[in-house]
Formats: sequence, structure tokens, C-alpha cells
Amino acid sequence: MQHDVCHRICGELGADLELTEAFLAIGVDELSVTPSAILPIRKKVIETNVSEIKESVLDKYLN
Repeated sequence: MQHDVCHRICGELGADLELTEAFLAIGVDELSVTPSAILPIRKKVIETNVSEIKESVLDKYLN
């Protein structure tokens, strides 16, 4: 069953570039960050192919 739930990360954690791929891999819908973090986060999101990194990221953080 699909639920209409939006998953958001905000604050300093949302702006952590080392965790951006992990957030994308687990299906986070929105990252709320300070204005100075918008461009680096946007660049990381655009450059990330979730289907390619999902399995390795989930293994790294969940196992």
C-alpha cells in the first residue's frame, strides 16, 4: 500500500554533503537547508544516479 507521506530532512543534517546520497537512497523527498548550502546540495543531487548507488549506500548505512 502506498501512503502519501513526504519525507523531509531539515537543519544542519540536511546540508551534510556526506549524507546526501544516503538520503536520496532511502527516498527522502526534501532537504531543507540554509541558503549557503543550496547550490552544493543541488549539484550533488543532480549528479547522483540513485539507481546506481542505492544498494551500496543502503549496505553502508544499514548493515
